[in-house]
Amino acid sequence: ASQSQLLKSSPLISDRLSTVEEPEPIEGWLNKYSRRGLFKNWRLRYFTLRAGKLSYYSEKLSPANLKGEVLLKSALIEVEQKKSGRRQFTITFKSGGGASMLMEAGSDDIADEWVASLREHITFCSYS
Repeated sequence: ASQSQLLKSSPLISDRLSTVEEPEPIEGWLNKYSRRGLFKNWRLRYFTLRAGKLSYYSEKLSPANLKGEVLLKSALIEVEQKKSGRRQFTITFKSGGGASMLMEAGSDDIADEWVASLREHITFCSYS
C-alpha cells in the first residue's frame, strides 16, 4: 500500500479528525474597528472566546455592557502587518454575508495568541 493510503486508513488519523477537544477559553482587551455612524474609529472592547463563541463588551464581563456575540463556525482569519508596525487581524464570516470584524491587540505577541486561539475555536466549531 502507498504511504497516502496508509495515512487515510490509519485509525489514529481518523480518530483525531473525529474527536476535536474544546479549546481553552481566552479573554482580554482588544481594539475593534467601528464602522458605524459618522465616526469610524477604534474602540477598546473586552473579548471572551469560549466554545467557538466570541463575545465582546464595553466593560469587562458586564452583561449589561454586552456589545455583541458571534459564532465562529464559518469564519476565516486574515492577519496583516500594518506600516505602523501593528499587527491587525480580520475575522470574516462566510455565513454572515461576508460581514467582518477588524481587530488589533496591544502587541504582536497578544495578536498572535488571539489568532491561534481563534483558529483553534473555528476548527472546533467545524467538527462539533
